[in-house]
Amino acid sequence: MQTFKKRITKTALEHSHFHFCQICVLLLGSFVMAVSVGNTQSLDPIASRQEIKRNDISTGQSPTSRLLKPSFVEGQLNAYKNKLAHAEAQVQKFKKQHSFTSLEDQQQLLLEQRKELDTLLKETANNISGLDTKLSWLKKQITKIPAKVPLSSVTNQQQILQEAQKNLLDLEIKEQEYLTKYHEKSRALQSVRKEIELVENFLTKQQSAELENMVTTGKNPVYQELEIEILRTEAQLVSEVARRKVTQKQILEIDQELQRLNHLEKEFRELLRTVEANERNFEDYLAMVGTSPSEDYRVQVGDLLDVKFFFNPDLNQEASVRPDGRISLQLIGEVMASGLTVEELKTLLKQRYENELKNPSITVILRSFNTNIESSRRVGIRPR
Repeated sequence: MQTFKKRITKTALEHSHFHFCQICVLLLGSFVMAVSVGNTQSLDPIASRQEIKRNDISTGQSPTSRLLKPSFVEGQLNAYKNKLAHAEAQVQKFKKQHSFTSLEDQQQLLLEQRKELDTLLKETANNISGLDTKLSWLKKQITKIPAKVPLSSVTNQQQILQEAQKNLLDLEIKEQEYLTKYHEKSRALQSVRKEIELVENFLTKQQSAELENMVTTGKNPVYQELEIEILRTEAQLVSEVARRKVTQKQILEIDQELQRLNHLEKEFRELLRTVEANERNFEDYLAMVGTSPSEDYRVQVGDLLDVKFFFNPDLNQEASVRPDGRISLQLIGEVMASGLTVEELKTLLKQRYENELKNPSITVILRSFNTNIESSRRVGIRPR
């Protein structure tokens, strides 16, 4: 009997100890919950929302009302709204300070300009090379032609000789032009060279003949023509050299500007990431506010939408849904928004902007909406 009593006493003590441990665990859990509620400001909004969704499924209750006070959520919402506005203002200030509208578009435009200038520089270099060759040849030829010729009482033989020299000069100039266009073995070039050979042979024979009845002499017309051609070629050469210098300077300026934009790109991307992070946080807390619409809420006339572009913030704008159900946006014009959910409208805008932007990363935020319609829909009342 005593053994039985001792066993009962021992069992009761163990049972009491078990209940005491349970109470301690419950008290510790309550303390952890209180600490977590007190530190909700440091919680990640996205992780909080996922936890809220899990609790909704397991308990059937909204944990927002248990864990986060409405005043705290509204305070965080306003804080992130202000942070978002500040971040967007910083982006605009940065763009204005460094004189660009769209970093990506400006870089692309500069690269296209540099490509055109490279082509122009190569063309100018070819022209300079051709003019140098032509000028050297002209200066060499002018040394072979006499500067003075008889001006009066010239026999018919002398006139024929001058005409032959002029023809030879024309053919040699033609040969130089063909050298820049045709290969050495081309028919056109070979034909010109045969004509030159015939004229040279004729002049060789004629120069051995004696000239008679020369009274006065003057400047050779062929020599004068060569002088004019030399002056013309030198002027063209000077012009091409000047154009090459200007083109090289423009290329250098573009390279410096590209280097400056590349240096700014890292800082600018960081500002854009800050805007995107504040947008996400704002949307997360907006979803926790009691007046926020459900996920399947459809845009109505009078709603105010905030359309934001991550890579093209210059296109950011607020758009109010007009009585015809449409909104007006840059580049794409009119868009029917009424009757679509926010996600459907976001998908539609991405499709429309694909023809205009390389990377249409778009966010649509419902700034204000028809609360009467939404509240009526939630309680099952058809709005009038």
